[in-house]
Amino acid sequence: MTISVDIVDKSFWKDKQTIQVLENVRFTIVPGEFVTVIGPSGCGKSTLLKMIGGLDTDYDGQIVIGERRVTEPGMKQGFIFQEHRLFPWLTVEENIAANFNLKQAAVRRKVD
Repeated sequence: MTISVDIVDKSFWKDKQTIQVLENVRFTIVPGEFVTVIGPSGCGKSTLLKMIGGLDTDYDGQIVIGERRVTEPGMKQGFIFQEHRLFPWLTVEENIAANFNLKQAAVRRKVD
């Protein structure tokens, strides 16, 4: 499945000023291709991945996976966060199936 990224602009508002994070980012990833995103801290790597994952949709441009424009998270795209996101008291299987709104008693950590 082909991934097409055409981001004209992504910026943040911080300390009463606009911070340009990504500008004119255009690339295509074809099936079987292996891509690595590298760069210094703060250059927009995680922001780009969040956009491809559908977690950040506030930008000018478009991202298309297959024939579908990415407008929200979906089953066709995902990534692993830099920071750990696991519950250390659960098994791998339980972490994968965890209800992240913490309504399941098994997910909440028990304080003994």
